[in-house]
Amino acid sequence: KLAALAGMAVAASGSTMAVRRVWAGPDVDLEGGVSPDGRYVSFVDWSTGDLAIRDLVRGETRRLTTNAAGAEEFADFAAFSPDGTQLAYAWCDKNGLYDLRAVATAGSEPRVIYRSEDVNYLMPQAWSRDGKYILSIVNQKKAKGFQIAMVSTTDGSVRRLKSVDWRFPHMSLSPDRRWIAFDYAQDTSPGEYDIYLLATDGTREI
Repeated sequence: KLAALAGMAVAASGSTMAVRRVWAGPDVDLEGGVSPDGRYVSFVDWSTGDLAIRDLVRGETRRLTTNAAGAEEFADFAAFSPDGTQLAYAWCDKNGLYDLRAVATAGSEPRVIYRSEDVNYLMPQAWSRDGKYILSIVNQKKAKGFQIAMVSTTDGSVRRLKSVDWRFPHMSLSPDRRWIAFDYAQDTSPGEYDIYLLATDGTREI
């Protein structure tokens, strides 16, 4: 489709898009992501609150966490690492506070990347290609809205780049880690969205 938009000739074979249903039923959940190779989908198993992955080839489901707290705690939105070996995810504790965690898709003990008692909400959306940062939405107790932030996977430090209100965006990180692309609802027409580019060094927004 990109080639067609550029005015280039497109071969007849493989030039059309097709939609194929890969999973259906009550367990389907939207609070996850697709692995880089397209084989797995992460989701929250709401029967236990655990983070889980669905193998779209074999049709099998496997939990990656073991939630001992029951309904009081649960996993939330998750994002695959570039090599597909890890998942970054939010975890809500029994006090309603969120932290950022990571777990190996092959199975491991989850590790806490970032935790703060000042955080009311957190949503990881993308990893940097080198695996050193996780692009996230963060909401702090004293803040009125949300913040676009980069969280270090090595030391848990947080670099806040932009404050937004309740219209928190969906984001993507460029391969060279220089730009964040995000959508944002218009002030006067909430049903209409614009697309922005934000430099990760905080110097420019387009």
